[in-house]
Amino acid sequence: MKIENVFVILQKNFNKIKKLFFTTTILLFSICLFSQNKQDLEKYYSNVWKAEQYMSKKNYKKAAKYYETAFKNKEFAFFADYQNALLCCEKAGINNNFAKEKFIYTPDTTIINTLLDISSKKEMIEFSLKYGEYTDAQKELYLRQLDTFSIIVLKDLSQKANIFDERLIIFFGLDLYFSEYFSKSPQEQDYFLTLMLNAVRAGTLDVRNYIQTISLRNFNLPPNKDFNFNYFLDYLTIYKKFIKK
Repeated sequence: MKIENVFVILQKNFNKIKKLFFTTTILLFSICLFSQNKQDLEKYYSNVWKAEQYMSKKNYKKAAKYYETAFKNKEFAFFADYQNALLCCEKAGINNNFAKEKFIYTPDTTIINTLLDISSKKEMIEFSLKYGEYTDAQKELYLRQLDTFSIIVLKDLSQKANIFDERLIIFFGLDLYFSEYFSKSPQEQDYFLTLMLNAVRAGTLDVRNYIQTISLRNFNLPPNKDFNFNYFLDYLTIYKKFIKK
């Protein structure tokens, strides 16, 4: 083949080659980014686990060191770890700036107000049922309607905001809703568990809160094989198993 023919072929396919190169570059960058995120989160959980072991032995200085190392491997510290780190620093008499720098919390008023609205409606209906003249069947019907309303509102909210991001709302403000509203509905629980799992992988939700919710779900309902594991494993091991799926 003549050299000028090669140039003609390359010129004709230049856009295709450019597009392929661009796509490949983006793909490789995404893989590297995911791998880095995975590695950082594994280091985070590994050091937090060690910190808790030393904390239980009242070796607060060493525990604080492990918390400091853990926080270096993540954009922000989970609330439970942040509190433990502050306690360790106080007990050990050392500076806690490393912890304060990693506590990022900007409350999302939309999420918080929605949860408050659900709570107020729940209290109002329960008050009416308590002091009104209703049969047991009517009470059960009204409570089911309340559950349905709560689920619809939370589903709608989850499509507008990441309700499983500790920078927006501390999980302790959400666990009550899952324990009360989803104990009779495996489909609804599993819908939110999927969102929670994605948040764990993204590093916005603590894997320990995910474990807590699954434990509740499998205690109240027939276990789902997709959300089932040995609860006695440490959460670093559980996190790694989730990532490998």
